[in-house]
Amino acid sequence: MLKKILGLGILLCLVSFAFAQETLTITTYYPSPYGVYREMRAQRMAIGDGYIQGGQYCWPGETCANQIYTDLDGDSSYDSFPDEDLVDLVVQGNVGIGTTGPGAKLDVRAGGETLYWGNNALTYPSPPAAAQGNLVGKGLTADFRTSLQDGTGRVNQYWNAYYDSAAAAHKYQVTGEASNRYLTSAGIFGWYVAPSGTAGNNITWTNAMYINNSGNVGIGTTGPGTKLSVRVDGDGANAVLRLSSILTNWNVGNGPRLLFHGGSDDRPFGEIGSFLQNASTGANAYMTFSTRDSEIVAERVRITSAGNVGIGTTSPNANALLDVSSTTKAFMPPRMTTTQRDAVASPTAGMVIYNTTTNKLNVYTTAWEAVTSG
Repeated sequence: MLKKILGLGILLCLVSFAFAQETLTITTYYPSPYGVYREMRAQRMAIGDGYIQGGQYCWPGETCANQIYTDLDGDSSYDSFPDEDLVDLVVQGNVGIGTTGPGAKLDVRAGGETLYWGNNALTYPSPPAAAQGNLVGKGLTADFRTSLQDGTGRVNQYWNAYYDSAAAAHKYQVTGEASNRYLTSAGIFGWYVAPSGTAGNNITWTNAMYINNSGNVGIGTTGPGTKLSVRVDGDGANAVLRLSSILTNWNVGNGPRLLFHGGSDDRPFGEIGSFLQNASTGANAYMTFSTRDSEIVAERVRITSAGNVGIGTTSPNANALLDVSSTTKAFMPPRMTTTQRDAVASPTAGMVIYNTTTNKLNVYTTAWEAVTSG
């Protein structure tokens, strides 16, 4: 009987206010102060104890102490047009999807496809791995996918790629778009790339960069044994590492340097540099090798653009392949005994050694000969 009375009362309210106002409040006291509804529809909804008092909170267009809207443009006022500040749903507490005990503002408990966003439907050539949860964004040319433990690592982020657990392979989602993958798993990080392919076909990843749990960085390798390991596969004169110094002014001495530091205070140990030899666009360049001595890093060897090598001089003689300069040190050729000298394989005319058996310089012409005075 009570159900019938309540139903009649609600019906009368609907008829009475159908043409008088847009807001309808339904209160049920049977079987308890709470209702379970199979279907609810509302233009806007505010949920939470703080929103019960209508005089304190209201929607834009009504008068109250606090209007409910989001100030997206930061002008501290509600904009009726465009409707950028409209709020359709406000929740004071935690929201649970797939759980009755949400522990965060939004708590989604679901494996497989957990959250989609974007402006179109998501399609795949075959079912993606369910994983522990997937966040997927629909892009214009392909999809961005984050998978939690899909069988190929702890967390994977994909562009135009997904893991097909039935085929045990990563596959292209769409045709004609290159693919990328970022992996983090058990203390390692990996970045992978792949050229464009055909939707549904298996992907062959190329390792772009890898960081292991020792902090070693690998480029082109997943097994870096040093702080930086660079690997390029394939025959030929492969470019492995490039240092660039983009110059504004083509002045002599401008160019890149490779610095070596060490010690407990990270002090300079040495450097290798390549610098402009003359001031003009497209100028020649020379290389220098510097070492640390008595707390000073100074140039020790220079190689000019023509290949002239200078030791102890910054201007090696242009007519000498090797120019050794010093006022305190001498040039010392290889020192060996007569027996060791004669064991030199296929000596060439012009070779010089110091013979420690005879204590004389020896030069090779067609045979070894001693350099004598007089």
